[in-house]
Amino acid sequence: MATTGAKATTVEAVLAALRQHPEATAAELAEHAGIGRSTATRTLANLETQGRVTRQRGKVEAGSRTTPDRWALVPDTLTDPAETEQQPATEEPDTNVSASQDEDHAGQDAPPSSAATNTANAETEATTTDAAEPTSKDSSSQRLRPGELRALVHAWLAERAGKEFTPTKIGKELGRSAGAVGNALATMTDAGEVIQTSAKPRKYMLASQPSEAAETDGETVKAS
Repeated sequence: MATTGAKATTVEAVLAALRQHPEATAAELAEHAGIGRSTATRTLANLETQGRVTRQRGKVEAGSRTTPDRWALVPDTLTDPAETEQQPATEEPDTNVSASQDEDHAGQDAPPSSAATNTANAETEATTTDAAEPTSKDSSSQRLRPGELRALVHAWLAERAGKEFTPTKIGKELGRSAGAVGNALATMTDAGEVIQTSAKPRKYMLASQPSEAAETDGETVKAS
C-alpha cells in the first residue's frame, strides 16, 4: 500500500509542476517536483500512455544535437484530479421496506438514537485531521521553491571555484538528494553556469564568469 501511495504522490507532483510550468522538459519538471529525472521521465511516459499529457518532440539542431522533449497537460487534466473523480453512485433507500419495518415496530420502543454515535465519530475524525495537519505543513515547508536549489548549488560551487565535484558530494553537503542536485546541474550546464568536467563519474565545476576571464587575460598580458 505504501508503494501505491508513493506513486500517486509522484504523479500528483508531476501534474502540479506541469500546471505551473507548461511546455517544460523532464529535467525541469523533475526539479520543480523535487524528484529524480528518471522518475519524472517514467511518470511522464505513463501519463502520456493514459492520454493525460502530450509530448513535443525535441528538434535536431546543428551538430546532430537533439533538444529535450517538452511536455504539456491535456486540457481535461488542467483541473484538479480530485474535482474530476466520478462520485460513487448512492443507492436510494427502498421506501417500501422502510414502511413495512415501521409497521412491524409500531407500538414498540424506538431504538436508541444514533446521533450520539455520529457526533463521537465526527469528533474523532476532526481530532485525527488536526493531528495530521502539522506533519503535512512540516513536509511542505521543506520543499524548495523553483530555482532555489540551483541558487544553493551555484553559491556552494562559487565558494570552491576551480574545483570539481560530483552531484553526490554536493547533495551530501547541502542536505539534498543526489538526483535533485544532478537535475539542477544538468539545467545549469545547459545555461552555461557550470561545466561538466567528467562523464563517469559525473563531475562539475563553476563556469568562469566574464569578469573572471577578463582578469585572467589581463594577468596573462602583464606576465608576458
